[in-house]
Amino acid sequence: MPRIVSKHFRSVWREELWAVCIRKSRHYAIMGNKPNSHYR
Repeated sequence: MPRIVSKHFRSVWREELWAVCIRKSRHYAIMGNKPNSHYR
């Protein structure tokens, strides 16, 4: 696998992972729990 492709894939994966984490933390914050109580 070329270095550029793997680097791009890694950055995309990280961004999607961050989006999921932010969504979950917002969801738990709305529910009234601490955002980082379950996922850290």
